[in-house]
Amino acid sequence: MSEPNNKQRVPRLSSKPLEEASAPRVIPASPRNSAQPASAPKKKNGGISAIVFRISAAVFCISLVVLGFIGFNYWQGQNKYNNTTDLYFPTTDLSLLSLDEIHLNWDALRSTNSETVAWIYIPGTNVNYPIVQAEDNNKYIKTDFYGETNWAVSYGAVFLDCDCEPDMSCQNNYFYGHNMNNGYMFHDIALMDKDNTFNDHRTVYLFTPQGNYRLTSFALLHVGAFDDLVQPMPGPDGEQLEYLEEQVARSVVTPSGKLPALSEIDKTFVFITCDNEATDGRYALFCYVSDTTAKGVAKLESNSVITYDDIQNIEGNASAAAAGESTDPEEAY
Repeated sequence: MSEPNNKQRVPRLSSKPLEEASAPRVIPASPRNSAQPASAPKKKNGGISAIVFRISAAVFCISLVVLGFIGFNYWQGQNKYNNTTDLYFPTTDLSLLSLDEIHLNWDALRSTNSETVAWIYIPGTNVNYPIVQAEDNNKYIKTDFYGETNWAVSYGAVFLDCDCEPDMSCQNNYFYGHNMNNGYMFHDIALMDKDNTFNDHRTVYLFTPQGNYRLTSFALLHVGAFDDLVQPMPGPDGEQLEYLEEQVARSVVTPSGKLPALSEIDKTFVFITCDNEATDGRYALFCYVSDTTAKGVAKLESNSVITYDDIQNIEGNASAAAAGESTDPEEAY
């Protein structure tokens, strides 16, 4: 039996001699042939792209859900305060009323939150909130006026510093409110760092059970989080004047018109919020009493006045810009 012949016979594809026909023949690539070798890597790349696309789409959808959830919580937080305003705050234009004609239902407010001490309203802004006070400065960073907390959005409440007297009898009274990204709480105070904006919103109303106040702002500070700013009772022997001179010298804005002499200002109201910058600074809006129904509090609207330049030239103010260490590092506004 002969051995099997495993060699394939090269078919004669032309009339040329066998030697020529047996030579390797290069077959031109057809569209079909050219697509076949590339099909494997193309399919692999397409698979990776599809996976990346699906992951990106999933991340995008999750982001939308998260943003929607956060947005809803912002809306929900402010909506509760809007309802509070509708229930308790006068609907009449306050510029048409005298201070003794403005009345809030303090019993009703305290039935909602027994720690209610005041209400703040700044015309032309979104600042219109009840004010509370706790035994420490931590509670109302996250807890709102209704005693509720929200882990997604820390709306909190506007509150009076725990070291101040609830009847506003301190020489300097300090209030804190978040600088909310949706433009509410004390957000508009942080926007007053330009002269024109500051001077367009210098009137602040503060209502308390002891009496109503119409305040006028005279300085806006931009200080560090650990600044030695909070001094409710500097002292009776010139310390208040020295304190005010230091703060005015650090103001980032220039009030228009004239101001009461600093020696005449024996009581201030200071509203503080975060700057929402990487430095974690604070804006502090200083106000004096221009009119009030509270007993024993001086009205400064018609008192002696000095210009802002006079204040800037007070001896010793040049060194007042140095910031000290905070007495309450837990403040989060």
